[in-house]
Amino acid sequence: MLNLVTTIVILGATLIDGSGRAPLRNSAVVLKGDSIVAVGRRGQIRIPAGAQVIDGRGMIVSPGFIDAHNHSDRGFTTDPTAASQVSQGITTVVIGQDAPYWQSSARGVIVGLTRYANKGHLARAALEATAYQTREVLEAMELDMKIQIDVLRTDGGMVVDDLLMQFQADILGRDVIRPQVKETTALGAAYAAALAVGFYKDQTELKEQWRIDRTWKPFMDAQTRETLFAQWKKAVSRSLNWID
Repeated sequence: MLNLVTTIVILGATLIDGSGRAPLRNSAVVLKGDSIVAVGRRGQIRIPAGAQVIDGRGMIVSPGFIDAHNHSDRGFTTDPTAASQVSQGITTVVIGQDAPYWQSSARGVIVGLTRYANKGHLARAALEATAYQTREVLEAMELDMKIQIDVLRTDGGMVVDDLLMQFQADILGRDVIRPQVKETTALGAAYAAALAVGFYKDQTELKEQWRIDRTWKPFMDAQTRETLFAQWKKAVSRSLNWID
């Protein structure tokens, strides 16, 4: 069972009270249970639990995120269905665009918001953004190498999310495979050591160790796939050239 942290300190935070005022800026904030204690120039100030805390990156945090089981109405939840909601046209683009754009002046954006958007839509949009970016990099690789990649083999922590894996297959229009050992970087280091000491005789023997955990096949029709991808490209265009 996950051991939830009961106390957290946020540096460089801004407090917003119930009236919308900011009584403290650039302060150290301690969240513990339902209470907020801000440490400013005049010492500790206790703020009602309904106040909001904005961290140094501009993200809004509330006391309840410390214990999502008891405070699911405070902005964070353990409900597995929340992230399974459709993104409702919301798209997230991360800060700085690497391949295939190579635009360090790009900045993070969230587009397509309506008054009906909620945290589930944002979570789903973040997952979808990962899949869209993967498609763009894969297509850039195909263009550079002049070959077609028929199957995507995945690894890393995010591959445990079955929802993401299915959407990845849908947006690529090709199979996505998850291996039994998901942390490939650590596995590669172990394989390199095993080759060095003679535990495995060659790379051919290493390849025989790879096992499939699960394969996802695309179910999305081509028209929907390309419509969604076009929306992603439009969102990316909004994120570029923020620095003059």
